[in-house]
Amino acid sequence: MLLVVAGAFASEGMWLPGQLADRGPWLEQSGIEVPAAELSDPSKLPLAAIVSVGGFCSGSFVSADGLVMTNRHCVDSFLQATSSEADDRVTNGFLARSRAEEAPGGPEAVLYLLESVTDVTGKVRSVIEDGKVADQDRLAAVERASSALVSACERGGAHCEVVPQYGGARWQLLKSRELRDVRVVYAPSTQVAYFGGDADNFEWPRHDGDFAILRAYVAPNGKTAEPSPKNVPYRPKAWLPIDGGGAQPDEPVMVAGFPGGTERFEIPERIAYAAQQELPSELAWMRKLLELAASTTADSEEGRTKLASEVLDLENGRKYVEGMIDGVRASPVLERKQAQLDAFLAAQPEAATPSPAGRALAVLRRLETQRQGDAAQSRLLERLMSSDLLSLAWEGLRWSEEHARPDREREPGYQDRDRDDTVSWLVATTDTLFLPYDRAVLTEALVGYEASPRDLHVKALDALIEEAGGRDALLDRLYAAPTMADPVNAQALMRQKPAALEASTDPWVRLAVALEHGALADLRARSRARQGEALRVRGDWELGLMASIGPDAYPDANNTLRVTVGRVMGYAPRDGLVATPITTVRGLVAKDRLPLYTAPPELLEWAAQTPDPDLVEASVGDVPIAFLTDVDTTGGNSGSATLDGKGALVGLIFDGNYESMTADWLYDPALTRSVHVDIRYVQWLMRHQPDAAWILGELGLSR
Repeated sequence: MLLVVAGAFASEGMWLPGQLADRGPWLEQSGIEVPAAELSDPSKLPLAAIVSVGGFCSGSFVSADGLVMTNRHCVDSFLQATSSEADDRVTNGFLARSRAEEAPGGPEAVLYLLESVTDVTGKVRSVIEDGKVADQDRLAAVERASSALVSACERGGAHCEVVPQYGGARWQLLKSRELRDVRVVYAPSTQVAYFGGDADNFEWPRHDGDFAILRAYVAPNGKTAEPSPKNVPYRPKAWLPIDGGGAQPDEPVMVAGFPGGTERFEIPERIAYAAQQELPSELAWMRKLLELAASTTADSEEGRTKLASEVLDLENGRKYVEGMIDGVRASPVLERKQAQLDAFLAAQPEAATPSPAGRALAVLRRLETQRQGDAAQSRLLERLMSSDLLSLAWEGLRWSEEHARPDREREPGYQDRDRDDTVSWLVATTDTLFLPYDRAVLTEALVGYEASPRDLHVKALDALIEEAGGRDALLDRLYAAPTMADPVNAQALMRQKPAALEASTDPWVRLAVALEHGALADLRARSRARQGEALRVRGDWELGLMASIGPDAYPDANNTLRVTVGRVMGYAPRDGLVATPITTVRGLVAKDRLPLYTAPPELLEWAAQTPDPDLVEASVGDVPIAFLTDVDTTGGNSGSATLDGKGALVGLIFDGNYESMTADWLYDPALTRSVHVDIRYVQWLMRHQPDAAWILGELGLSR
């Protein structure tokens, strides 16, 4: 546990806002001038300006008229929504010359602004600890209790959710304002945003302009509204000031956002299995999907346009998983996690009755063994579900079956409150559907399925293949006239009775029914039973570990608002090398001369001009592009505001270094680094584009 304590005293820690109220001295020592009372209050700056972008990225309000800054890679799907074969905005980017030209972000463009956090531990824990509730029913009981809390919270039109903290020892009710009309104002081209492409992804040095600017709109009366020409810009209660001078070496900084998930309190057996079994399998499948995307779109501009966003996501995911695997091989992550466990066990009192954490550990180990027993079949079926058409049919089937139950008894994601989001997903999925790719994906998945051990097979799926006359004949039947390619048909499934779907002759519905009733429902039931038992004990396990850490403990990230603190600093990636913390336009030009790198011609022209003095970083004598910090972040933090000690925005986090990929399991103060785009590069790019002057003016920056 000393390894954890040592990290916590450095820049480690994804802090819940409420935890910072008592950490004033530590914040001051770290160089943070924002009072702890303000930094711990989501209703005050800077946290009052922070938003979740689409539920998968972070962003921040930066103007009185609803401008939001986030990462370019967070809005690829927004650009995809209004792209066409003639206007590929994912590749070319987008710049509105006025508010009238701002582009609708499509169904996935939604912002969530946290309004309040309420502790509901007593109401949820009372259900978990109810001795009359069996393990297989506990998760459903917690979901019903959470649903009741959410329903009461959302009566005023808010978006609410109940989330666990500290492994479920604490529970919070989060109330957020949902903004559903979000438009793209400015997003640079992929050449600018992802300069270096896959070769540079998760690497340092970086020269990426990975930023984008959005605007939120509401109805004229100020209420949340669906996209409409009648809507007006949202006027937030708070927005971040921008320090146009950017970040300097060794400067203290903060990041505020919604980190997606870490597993720093997971048991070693779980991490070892993920590293040695699950991640290699996931990597192989991602590589295969990228191969299929390349081959099926080689002669199709339409296909390349439709799959552009998905390919970017796959490339990013592949590189991330590669980093996880290489990180485990190159560093003693598994050994250190085992050492933590050994130290914890050694500190346990010698008594006939184990501590609550000790009893919890035994349960979690048993549940992990059971989970691994289902893992191989689950992976096979997940690959089949990589087909968009199959996913659409299966989602409609699940909605049909869940809709037969009272709203509060349905599984999460299938309540009436979730319908609009599901329909938006259906529309977005069919808009980007490319049938040759989808067929190639399902073909590859079926080939793998047929080659797998027979005990992993699904009898109902085998029967469908045999009935059709073989795999290829089944594929011909499925893709002859795929009804699921029309979102109207996919939505229609949601409203049908389960019996009607079971009797359906539609080949996609029959395939979805075969998988759901032949295996997926049973796998899900066993998983939910394990989750129910884990709910009873995981809080004891994590609190037991945290007790050894003391006041510097923090809960795992879970897509809730967090604050991290660190400094602008480089690192030594390996023996004999030192990575400095700032990259420049000069470095981009030098990299452009190499075979793998191609900068837009206009950018090279701008680079040849003398830069504005206020954009030059004195320590490097040039306009900075990106900088490194040791702040503790993970996926979901993309687009998070990087703040200086006074709370002003100086950049946006967009990535981590390759050596930080295993930080979801263990933070390493020597190697874990976050990569940020400097606000001065944002200004430099926009000052060279006259059509962007109006945006700079609204941001309060020099034009």
